[in-house]
Amino acid sequence: MPKVSIVVPNYNHGRFLEQRLKSVYLQSFRDFEVILLDDNSTDNSRGWLEKYRKEPQTAAVLYNTRNSGSTFLQWDKGIHAATGDWIWIAESDDFSTPDFLQIASEHFHNGVGMVILGSASVDEAGIPEPGHETPASPVREQNWALSNPVPNASAVVFRKDLWLRYREHVLPYRLNGDWLFWCWIARNTQVAECAEQCNYFRHHAQSARSQHSQSGTNLLEYGHMLWQMWKDGLCSAEELKAGTRMLFREWIARKGRGIGMNIRIYRQGRKLEQVSGERVGFSAPMIMKLI
Repeated sequence: MPKVSIVVPNYNHGRFLEQRLKSVYLQSFRDFEVILLDDNSTDNSRGWLEKYRKEPQTAAVLYNTRNSGSTFLQWDKGIHAATGDWIWIAESDDFSTPDFLQIASEHFHNGVGMVILGSASVDEAGIPEPGHETPASPVREQNWALSNPVPNASAVVFRKDLWLRYREHVLPYRLNGDWLFWCWIARNTQVAECAEQCNYFRHHAQSARSQHSQSGTNLLEYGHMLWQMWKDGLCSAEELKAGTRMLFREWIARKGRGIGMNIRIYRQGRKLEQVSGERVGFSAPMIMKLI
């Protein structure tokens, strides 16, 4: 049984797969298996994935015949096929250094729930962008209601059993499920943070985050996530109030989301106002002004 299961969920990232897969299979730490997934891509992704089917460490190549529309359903599918104790979600548009897993494995101790490695941003061509993505202070000390201190999922290796315990809370999300999951792990286990810059997080217009930010799904999910954090005891009353205020600020900052999305965000905001006791300004007349 391998120590680490590397799950590579892909959708239409054929142009990035050569770099991604090379960085996975050339890891200096060799006690791993690879599960490749494709969510019914329409580009040349299948050709790249098939090139690695016969690699000794490829445990499975799984294709969807219909797009799931969900990053976290793909995570779940890969994790259920995994046999390792630790999971690395190596997102298909990112890449890493060859010593990523070797450095992470030095922190696979009792009590540690996840290991976060240093991460840097690159543009679509893979050229480094200014700014270092590694959290500036220990993640356990962060106000998780205001921001996600984990730069991106590809920078994290986590215990499989933790996903199986909390997955039902993550699966309804399309964007912020990892944020909620990292928060839950950080509040309930030890977190190992490594300064070594081993992960490269690619920014491009076709990323899920870019698309959901334009539609307003990111704000709606943020409101739902705040509610879940409060229910699960992951944030304090003051943190919840701060998050509710931020949701309102982001809601009124831009127009063009459409009446349906604005109504849903408004309702979630009112719900948070009621539970937090903090009236920040969500009102029905605002809905029409923001269309």
